Amino acid sequence: MPGIIQGMVYEITLEGLQGALTGATVHLMQGANVVAQQITNKGQYAFTDVVPGTYSLIFKKVDPQTGVQTHQTVTLTGIIIDAGQTLTAETVFMQEVQQGRFVIENLGLIGNITALSKNLGTVSGLEKGEAVLAVFETLVPRKTARIEVVEEITGSDIVKDKAAMDRVSDLVKGKIINEGVSGEDIAREYKETTNLLIEKYKTASGEEKKTYKTLINTVAIAMLDNVATSELNELSAGTEDILKETVANLKNANISIKTLKNNWKGNDLKNKLKISSVTRVNKIFK
Repeated sequence: MPGIIQGMVYEITLEGLQGALTGATVHLMQGANVVAQQITNKGQYAFTDVVPGTYSLIFKKVDPQTGVQTHQTVTLTGIIIDAGQTLTAETVFMQEVQQGRFVIENLGLIGNITALSKNLGTVSGLEKGEAVLAVFETLVPRKTARIEVVEEITGSDIVKDKAAMDRVSDLVKGKIINEGVSGEDIAREYKETTNLLIEKYKTASGEEKKTYKTLINTVAIAMLDNVATSELNELSAGTEDILKETVANLKNANISIKTLKNNWKGNDLKNKLKISSVTRVNKIFK
């Protein structure tokens, strides 16, 4: 008895999650052979009459007029379907290609998606696809906003220390920290960068000093997002110590902790993604 393989495809651009993606081609593969293909309609696809076995799915999106690829190709492998089974494949997020590079290269690390969506699903009772969607809708705009701040400053040439700007850019985009790194290691990396910026801030003047202050706040907010999304339920002792050191350093530089915490909007993570460690972070940043 044949089975069914179905699923959903969403689109991500630099502006964030755009919703269900229409017009993506989905190839049902067995080995190197194309068994069937479909075009998504409002993100949905479904292959019926699928013979039991192991399959792959390849998702592509091109401009119908030019044939130029518009979104990153995504492949799901090791899909095993049994007789009579209806299988919902992993939710797919296709990133728009812009200026020859994928959006994900700009967004970088946006949190441990698997752990975040699993935690949210457990606490809120959301299905996997809904939970993953909620995670993206919450984190991508926050990440994108920070990247835009850094890129605007980079383009302005107000900050003369190119090495410092490169470090900030790589950190905020997620190029320095890899998926699966502990919250403590994340906090340490951000603390070192924050300390570097504080030293630059102390000796700068005029517009450059104001710009360093903006960078300090941007990096600190990125730090809190990444720590909270890495240690969802409670902070490790090591992470707490690093956050406390960071608060002390910020206060010594006359950076407003209250303003920083308000700009962070950590309660959005707590309320929307059910990240309980936000409560402890808020207590440290006071």
